[in-house]
Amino acid sequence: QELLARLERSKRYPYTARLNRWEGKVIVKAVVRDDGHVVSLQIAESSGHSVLDNDAMELIRQVSPIQLKHPLGKSQVALLVPVGYSLR
Repeated sequence: QELLARLERSKRYPYTARLNRWEGKVIVKAVVRDDGHVVSLQIAESSGHSVLDNDAMELIRQVSPIQLKHPLGKSQVALLVPVGYSLR
């Protein structure tokens, strides 16, 4: 939940997407180490707009390292992170 809250606070709608009124949801697969650092990212589900997809991945890079409230119990885990873009 903390990750999603940080993403929402940090998100800025890409200018090109706003200009073209592009909206969508990107699902990013993020591999996170037990120290909270994101070690890899890939698009699991595209929004249909590369501008939004790239922005979502950059946004996750910017909030790394992620503060973990609980130990992962593993050296790293893969998370599916939804990032929504809506002009409403």
